[in-house]
Amino acid sequence: MPFPLQKHLIAAGWNVALNSMTNWENLSVNGVYFKPVRSWGNFNDGVDRIRSDKRLYSEGEASTAWDWIGYHFQYAYLSTTYCNGGRSGKVTIYTLTNQPNTFARYNAMMILPRIDGIDWAGRVTRLIKIPFLDLEASS
Repeated sequence: MPFPLQKHLIAAGWNVALNSMTNWENLSVNGVYFKPVRSWGNFNDGVDRIRSDKRLYSEGEASTAWDWIGYHFQYAYLSTTYCNGGRSGKVTIYTLTNQPNTFARYNAMMILPRIDGIDWAGRVTRLIKIPFLDLEASS
């Protein structure tokens, strides 16, 4: 098992306890571990709006995304495990927020990109973005 370098955790379903979630880098298919994701704290708390008094606020859904490089069979694993064999599913994630080195647990909708839209180099992806939409702090 590789030494976890990051704290990006995931679990199928909503409101999964932190100690029941799996570190992304510990996911394995046929003995091949997942490469780390890169999120860089790209949490987006919604669309910026300006009030009549010129104060800024956020409106809309919170989201984030993980950049990942992996194999075709790992993509299939993500689809089966987290998206019921499709391209979207309810998950709980532990990910960077927009504050430096700060992680939080969220319920989210995981959206896998269309397989025919991924830039494949043989059986390996180049770099794909996995969005997590409609983030809500997990209870």
